[in-house]
Amino acid sequence: MTDKYVEYFKNVETGCITDAMNLAGVHVGWMEGIYPTHPEMRLCGRAFTVQYETVRNPEQKKYSMYDIFDMCQPGDIVVVASYNPRAMVGDNMMMALKNKKLGGMVLDGRTRDSLAIAKLGIPQFTAGRAIGVANHDFKITAFNVPIMCGHVRVEPGDYVIGDCDGVIALAACNVEQVKYQCEKAVEYEEKLAVALKNNVSMSEFSAIYQEKNTPRALQ
Repeated sequence: MTDKYVEYFKNVETGCITDAMNLAGVHVGWMEGIYPTHPEMRLCGRAFTVQYETVRNPEQKKYSMYDIFDMCQPGDIVVVASYNPRAMVGDNMMMALKNKKLGGMVLDGRTRDSLAIAKLGIPQFTAGRAIGVANHDFKITAFNVPIMCGHVRVEPGDYVIGDCDGVIALAACNVEQVKYQCEKAVEYEEKLAVALKNNVSMSEFSAIYQEKNTPRALQ
């Protein structure tokens, strides 16, 4: 089933979405330190959340990332809380994610095989690269639960949008009002671009800019 918000936001730069969030009074959702493995990667979809932790009880139920992929729906963004300085993901895992037709991965941790992953084209956003791998007792213990990723709370089903500037996790409860303001932000970005192209006076440019930063009236 097509999600109208995914269809809309997948074509909008995160900068415009940020402006719309501010106009809508939404002041949380910008991840810190999470960037694409290749700068041209983009992603947009609903979050399927994953929690890694060091397992203390050997009897605790554990999952592999491949188990997680089987539970996801096509287009889902796998959002992973790992808090580990070593590599959690490699090219085989990302190829499996691509084969399952998922929308990409956002990982609060590190990746290896970054050049191969860049060539695959499947969107991957991480905290950086590492060659060492995590200890065997660092496992997935929960999924589709609220997590922290990039210092942002992410809940299952949140809208996750990423491009070269970073990643936004937009709570589902805020998505309609942000989209409403984003339509104006996109319109005024185009007006500003035309104004600069035409070399208008700075006072005229500032008037357009001020209009852009005025919230769109509620319907």
